[in-house]
Amino acid sequence: WAAKRLGKTTVYLLHGCAAWEAEVNGMEAETPIRQEAYLMAACDRILTVSGSYRDFLARRYPAYAPKLGFWHPGIPELTACAGSEKVPGSILAAGADRPLKNNLSLARAVEELAGAFSLEICGAACREDFLEDFSHSRYLGLLPQEEYWRKLAETEIFVVNSTRESFGISPLEALSRGCSLLVSRGAGICELLNLEEMDIIENPLDTEELKSKLLWIHHHPNHSRLALPKRSWDDAVAELARLCEGGRP
Repeated sequence: WAAKRLGKTTVYLLHGCAAWEAEVNGMEAETPIRQEAYLMAACDRILTVSGSYRDFLARRYPAYAPKLGFWHPGIPELTACAGSEKVPGSILAAGADRPLKNNLSLARAVEELAGAFSLEICGAACREDFLEDFSHSRYLGLLPQEEYWRKLAETEIFVVNSTRESFGISPLEALSRGCSLLVSRGAGICELLNLEEMDIIENPLDTEELKSKLLWIHHHPNHSRLALPKRSWDDAVAELARLCEGGRP
């Protein structure tokens, strides 16, 4: 309101979509949804954190398509952790039991591989017993950052099986600690990684696809081929300033 009264351009930097995520995850989020709706209507520009998320929002909210753009955030400096001992067949995923993350589909795929892999899942869960029916998967809970990084250092494959992710720093953290990656096409971070066909999940609910790609990456690790994106905070801030002044990505 104050910016409008002062004649300033207003830009809404959107990292997700509260309304859509509440629908997918079956959660109540009245206040964030109301705030999101107000800002999307009131702001002059809406910047998402990836091109794919911009395109998704343009389809969901066609009336706002003309003022939608995208901006990739800066990549934090991630210290490489070379030489760590990897547990063969180990897989780590984040997001606990949120339906958006599709970790139950991943657990089913691991189960069908009958002991070839072991899956660990971290994050804040709605039900801590959501993996009780699985023999080769376990829930770690919400890990402190240093403990999470230590877990990544001993993990072979990090998986992002989300239906959609606006961006995604966690795959970059995993890559910096020597993990190979299997990432869904709906993750915005795909735009900054040189991924090949077998690195990408096309259907997060397809256990056959998950099994074949886990086995492929196990035998053809991609952590050495994939490089961390070079995008400093200074570069990202300079681009954001240009976009706020009316430029286009």
